[in-house]
Amino acid sequence: MANEKVKVTVSLPEATVDDIKALAARLGITASEVLRRAVRTEKFLDEVEQENGKFLIEKSDHSIQQVIRR
Repeated sequence: MANEKVKVTVSLPEATVDDIKALAARLGITASEVLRRAVRTEKFLDEVEQENGKFLIEKSDHSIQQVIRR
């Protein structure tokens, strides 16, 4: 089932764990939700790249910047 939860153990650098905790606190969500969102975002970006899409960010000054991933 898609909603069934599976517990996963991973090893991450301390700085990454700190980033996850900080994001969770700022967004008012759990660390697990931060990771779920990160995976969904990565999956979306990968799908766009597979279709030769581009990522464009509009900054607060309305300038456009292309994001290039490695």
